[in-house]
Amino acid sequence: MSKLTKLAKNPSLFFLDSFKKRIKQINSSLNGDDYLLDNKHKSKTNDRAKGSNKSGYEIESKQSALKSLSILKPDYSFEEGKEAYLYLPWIKSHGDAVIQSINKSKNFKIYPLQLFDGYGEVNRKNISRFSREDPAQYRKFLLSHLAVIKKDIQGVIFTFDWHPAMRILVNACNDLGIKTILVLHESVFLSQEKYYMYKLGAYEINLPKCDHIITWGQLQKDIFIERGIDENRIEVLGAPKFDIYNNYESLTSRKDFCMIYGLDPNKNIFLYALQPMDIQVDQGYALQRQNQALLDIIDYCERNDSQLIMREPPSNNKNTIFRRTKDKVEADERLVIDKSGSYLLPVAENLYHADLLLSVNSTLILEALLSDTPVVSTKYFDFTQMWDGMKIPVAHNKDELFDRIDEVLTSNASLESIDWSWAEKSLSAGRFDGQASTRITKYLEVLSNSENLEENEKVEPFNSHIKYLANSNPDLIKNTGLYLPELLNFSEMIKPRNEIEASLCDEVIQWGITESNNKKSVSKLMNSFGKKPFIIEDGFIRSVGIGLSKEPALSITLCGSNTAYYDSYKASSFEKILNSDRLFTDEELLKAKNSIKLITDNHISKYNDSPHLPVSIGRDSARKVLVVDQRYGDQSVVCAKANENDFQRMLIDAIQDNPEADIIIKRHPDAVKGAKGSYFSDENVEFTRDINNVYLIDYDIHPHQLLEIVDKVYVCSSGLGFEALLYNKEVICYGVPFYSNWGITTDKIVEDRRIKNRTIEEVFYISYIECSRYYSPDLERVCDIDDCINYIIKYRNI
Repeated sequence: MSKLTKLAKNPSLFFLDSFKKRIKQINSSLNGDDYLLDNKHKSKTNDRAKGSNKSGYEIESKQSALKSLSILKPDYSFEEGKEAYLYLPWIKSHGDAVIQSINKSKNFKIYPLQLFDGYGEVNRKNISRFSREDPAQYRKFLLSHLAVIKKDIQGVIFTFDWHPAMRILVNACNDLGIKTILVLHESVFLSQEKYYMYKLGAYEINLPKCDHIITWGQLQKDIFIERGIDENRIEVLGAPKFDIYNNYESLTSRKDFCMIYGLDPNKNIFLYALQPMDIQVDQGYALQRQNQALLDIIDYCERNDSQLIMREPPSNNKNTIFRRTKDKVEADERLVIDKSGSYLLPVAENLYHADLLLSVNSTLILEALLSDTPVVSTKYFDFTQMWDGMKIPVAHNKDELFDRIDEVLTSNASLESIDWSWAEKSLSAGRFDGQASTRITKYLEVLSNSENLEENEKVEPFNSHIKYLANSNPDLIKNTGLYLPELLNFSEMIKPRNEIEASLCDEVIQWGITESNNKKSVSKLMNSFGKKPFIIEDGFIRSVGIGLSKEPALSITLCGSNTAYYDSYKASSFEKILNSDRLFTDEELLKAKNSIKLITDNHISKYNDSPHLPVSIGRDSARKVLVVDQRYGDQSVVCAKANENDFQRMLIDAIQDNPEADIIIKRHPDAVKGAKGSYFSDENVEFTRDINNVYLIDYDIHPHQLLEIVDKVYVCSSGLGFEALLYNKEVICYGVPFYSNWGITTDKIVEDRRIKNRTIEEVFYISYIECSRYYSPDLERVCDIDDCINYIIKYRNI
């Protein structure tokens, strides 16, 4: 069985064979026993090779894993004195050609990734198959390869990153802290909406994942920015593939060129750039129309004794030339097919000798114009054509095709009338000067001087660009999570059904930390690809109505990947920031003060549909104390190290410690309006019935009405406790909420991890501003906290 066949049919055995082969090579040259596999290990290896159902080679111990990495370390023979980049070879005449055009620096060199023996079309197809059929093992293979050389390289360069083989490689680099750079090799084909679009099952991608993105021109940049990419990640440097046409020198004479293709140098030569018509159109119909255009061109050639070279697309996975067309080719020596994977000459040489370039919409249209070769677009079906602004001759049918060919062959008017302004802005860095490769090379040289990030130095992605969402509840965005796509900047939520879909999810979003079978299954699947759930929660200013009413959340809290902000058993992202040496700027503190004032002046809470009317509770002259209820069994209570007994103790303490005050018990809104249980049920507050200074609020009331009339608030972990701090009220905590143990509350439970003293404004800035996002339906976009507050003020009925 050949290596590539074994890779395609059984990746596990391929990996095992490679492992055993390298061990054998090293054992033969080393005397030390440290490098030898013991008999027990060999036995287990043989057992797996004979029929284990497990995917891949599993190393039994950490020690043997480290040894295997050192044994498997690839020998790149990096050139001394030069920085090193890697790339995964794919299509030689396409993306690989772009890599070679920028691989001419004195300061760095780009090496092919040595994952598999050999290169070429067969190898590419087998890698593609491996990445689709066993993505988890493919990822492990990448990690084991890259982990041992990451300190020797500056980064990995891609010419596209939407294919599973490339996307998983990008993610592996990110996991290891290796820079990734995308040097785009293709621009918009048909519509801008469908550019950079890839679908696989439920998975759809329309954005790059690489750290740095190099575009041809403004067109690609605008598309990516509109979809949510941070423009600081994008550099417009031009297209290397166009550089060759600046003062191009022919490789062959006309006579030799025609000898290679079996053509007559004294007759017109047409070049037709075929396209696969994949992804962006109805492929079957588009291929049929392209073949009809080919038959019409062949008819023209027969009538006018002209010749035609049909150049297949670089990746010809679909049979682009139909049988009827091929029959014509076989019967006429004037017709030639230049097959993908075995092109006779570079495309620039084809364009140099061609008298006319025809295509539906290939970028060869622009390359032909840069070569001063006339062009006709065979637009035999309806689509939005990217070249419309350039005034290129277009044929929609046979009659128009014949007319356009005659016109461009008899006059230079078609070339002279081309409007270059659109192309220079959209498809280049302002001009086609032949210097795109040089600009990219200089950019990579500068990038070489920046350090790779170690895993422990990575910042929590509070502002990461989330493109896809894996979650236990895909229906979430139909109701309470209606605005999640905008709040998290993603275009589609999927629950991954298999490994390939899981491998291509950029982020895993989990709502809360309450365990469920769905969350466990998603987490287990995603963990195979190094993806930890990024936890989100309802925002502190959630909506007008309560969440139980299915009203969409106007805000979310970004908790990070460790745990939810209310979990006191672990150091949450909130806690890590507040516990750090973070210094707040004057602008940040002023922003916090202004937003707090807007909240208190307008009585903004988590929910905001409760009536805000004058109330008279208790005795006119008595001081008042508020005791806050919470929903029974709520995760924020459990994670605050509190329970039912703490609520009872809190209520009793409030009564005993404040004998002269009115004690106001406020039931949770979900118990009042949502028929949910709470800790202050009728049974639990029964003992207060005959206590004259205790008042139960078991009806709908705006909580801030109570905050205005009390001077002390007792809570376990309720968010209302923090809102009370915004009103400068004394707050006593019987649990460990996110705002306790920072020196702004009286704490019945001391959390020793929290060692910093923080102000109310500092805690507010982290929780309500830095780690939260807000959406305004009126503005139809993500907005500032103040915009969200103003939306609530406008639409609440109080």
